[in-house]
Amino acid sequence: MIIEGVTFDATGTLFECPALAALYAETLKRHGVAITENEVERWFPVAWRELDCRVKLGGDRFADHPQGAKGFWESLVTRLCALAGHNQPSAFAVAELFHVFSRASSWRLFPEVETVLEELRATGLRLAVISNWDQRLEPLLEDFGLSQYFSAIITSAQVGHAKPDPRIFHAALKALELEPVQALHVGDDRLHDFEGAASAGLQAFLVNRAQGKDLSMAASRARAARL
Repeated sequence: MIIEGVTFDATGTLFECPALAALYAETLKRHGVAITENEVERWFPVAWRELDCRVKLGGDRFADHPQGAKGFWESLVTRLCALAGHNQPSAFAVAELFHVFSRASSWRLFPEVETVLEELRATGLRLAVISNWDQRLEPLLEDFGLSQYFSAIITSAQVGHAKPDPRIFHAALKALELEPVQALHVGDDRLHDFEGAASAGLQAFLVNRAQGKDLSMAASRARAARL
């Protein structure tokens, strides 16, 4: 089957946040929480895993939280500070952190992204984003200048199902008006992106920049499948 569309994961595939620990530490310090970068690096993954354990099977961490995405992030920041032995952050600190990560300046776009998206769009392929993100993703992509390339931006918070659940992939396919076999999904996580896409019937490409497998290679595969 000829490839007619390509879908992309967001974090780790289109962009990254190399200064996450610094941004957390700097912001919380301004609000009286003297957490260090090392503490953020140590305890952030622990807090994330703890909150993830509360999500129902096939659900989404943002949609399932009683207070939505902002409530999830408040719970995560509060738990992060508790694990590191600090006082509970104020509502103002949590609100500022939520805003900080909605800006493109807090993230770094991978160098090949814009060129690849331009080339793929020029071939007539339909492009979309499928990501376990909240409502900030679309304006973030707009801030990056990338939203113009995508016919659909599908988030887990919007759909209520997170990757690797097939329903989030099917939501994107519906928006693109494609069958699963007509689409290639590109992402950096083996479970969420590669196996999730495959289980939903899409072709899949696993990004691994350490091995030279970036979006340029994914684009080459997509173009070859159109010949």
